[in-house]
Amino acid sequence: MFLNGRFLVQSLSGVQRFAREVTDALAAIVPENDPLRPVILLPPDSHETGPLTGPGLKRKKVGKWRGQIWEQFSLSVAARKGILLNLGNTGPVFGGKRFVVMHDAGVFAIKDSYSFAFRWWYRLLFLLLSRSGTKLITVSNFSQRELAKYLHIPAQRISVIQEGADHILKVQADESILQKHSLETGRFILAVGNLAPHKNLKILNSLSSVLEKSNLKLVISGSFNNAVFNTKSELPSFATFVGRVNDAELHALYRHAAVLIFPSIYEGFGLPPVEAMTCGCPVIATDIPVLREVCGNAALFFKNEVELKDAVLHLSQDNNLRETLKKHAFAQSKNYRWKNTAQQILEIIKDK
Repeated sequence: MFLNGRFLVQSLSGVQRFAREVTDALAAIVPENDPLRPVILLPPDSHETGPLTGPGLKRKKVGKWRGQIWEQFSLSVAARKGILLNLGNTGPVFGGKRFVVMHDAGVFAIKDSYSFAFRWWYRLLFLLLSRSGTKLITVSNFSQRELAKYLHIPAQRISVIQEGADHILKVQADESILQKHSLETGRFILAVGNLAPHKNLKILNSLSSVLEKSNLKLVISGSFNNAVFNTKSELPSFATFVGRVNDAELHALYRHAAVLIFPSIYEGFGLPPVEAMTCGCPVIATDIPVLREVCGNAALFFKNEVELKDAVLHLSQDNNLRETLKKHAFAQSKNYRWKNTAQQILEIIKDK
């Protein structure tokens, strides 16, 4: 089985995280002599942005081009006699037996968040893939419904898997980030995600008086990609912005935060809340279907600024509620393991 390796030369975000963790998990569970043992196909002269940890992963550089041209032509030719698994939204329209994981329908549903070029290309590609015999996979029941609606295809054509979050436990928490930003255990609220408009970080501006009353800081970790998104969210002036952090630093932030606030108005899955739950951090999330699906009873939900402020106050003052949420969080997070994700993908490939 061949893997589309473009994710290895891209900066790390939620989609690339998914692809890396699934690849490592596949390498760990598929035997060397199995035809589904992954071989990663890469563009020529590619430089990987980070290491994979899966044992014995084979890589092969193919073709002459790069980017989308490499993906549509060089990759298609190189993988035409085998199974090609594309883990990061895109893949060749033509070729052999192809599987593509489409993570969400954001380019249709929240078009104003994306640049015109990105939105135009992804819309076209999604439509072409959905009509080319490519087998489609997505990461939540919500995304299955959304993709079916916008691509005008039956929902049954899209297989659903679950993501994992146990990668955050593989690294030891680097608590030096707390000293670096003068953060005390349980005395700060955390928000994690890129700074795109649909992440809705501007709603955090409403927390100024609540944070002052509760003696809490607001810490935001994230980055922004101009090639993908239109404009940055309006960050609160009173927040401590720590930028992009590594897994060890993120682990420490989750462990020591009073709560993670995830105010996004659109997601295909929503990885930060699950990472937080895995680390025992209580979660306050937007009341949208996908986060209800992913978080279950392990989070508090809000619909507007008033409900957000009430949730923060309630959680900061009620230790019993905090402990109950942490207990539910640990239980809910056990549903999200990358080994399970890889096994679900293998079952889909075998069934098709």
